[in-house]
Amino acid sequence: MLKDLAAWCRELYYGKDDSALRIRYAILAVDVLILIYFVVTTFLPLTGLIETIDYIIAVWLVLDFLS
Repeated sequence: MLKDLAAWCRELYYGKDDSALRIRYAILAVDVLILIYFVVTTFLPLTGLIETIDYIIAVWLVLDFLS
């Protein structure tokens, strides 16, 4: 099962079909949105909502780096 998951992830990251391209563009879009979020929120006062979103983004980035 783990080998199937690894093969599926590898196909999404390195494949040339339409679904692989859509996934890579989606990941790129999320990464750009995260950068914009961090630039914008540096000028805002720290609130509970911003801190929660920061933690969610941190989990996303850890999962992105692990993949």
